Amino acid sequence: STLNFIGVGVSRTLAERAIFQQGHAHIEWLSQNRAEFSGTVMRSEHSGSWQEVGAAWSDGAGLVVFNDASVKFGTRYAYRFDYVVNGVTQQSATIDLTVPAAALSLAISSGNPTHGRLRFSCTLPGAEPATLDLFDIAGRRVESQPLKRAPSGDVTAVLNAAARLDAGVYWARLRQGPCVAGTRVVLLP
Repeated sequence: STLNFIGVGVSRTLAERAIFQQGHAHIEWLSQNRAEFSGTVMRSEHSGSWQEVGAAWSDGAGLVVFNDASVKFGTRYAYRFDYVVNGVTQQSATIDLTVPAAALSLAISSGNPTHGRLRFSCTLPGAEPATLDLFDIAGRRVESQPLKRAPSGDVTAVLNAAARLDAGVYWARLRQGPCVAGTRVVLLP
């Protein structure tokens, strides 16, 4: 969206956008007249009160970029940019952003069937620790690896013990808190 601000006979236009990428909110404001300016980034969570989350400056070409790494999955936010024009505080239009709810997921990225090391792509929605386990056909745990959540929530896990296991069918299980995801794995000789 675009919003016009009028400041002592000078028309100011700010265009804005907000996206969620790589685990953070990425917000941009652009001054159509390439003005240099600075201000305060304000955030509201679930239509609550406005809180200051940081300061930001234009890049000399009128672009202000702010990355908010403190967002939570499944939460709706509103952002605005407060700045001063000719001694008068102005506010940009409100930018709404909903951070998608992450779901626990487990996928084999090394191919299936495979041989040697097993590589998995995991999505961890929460901050609590997670565990990736590999079970044989009899239900015995043959390997276990703790996982830590990356800022984006996406983790790559490698199970090296798979290279020492017999050919056959196995079950991989990812557990984080009460959430569980699993997939069948076929190891070749």
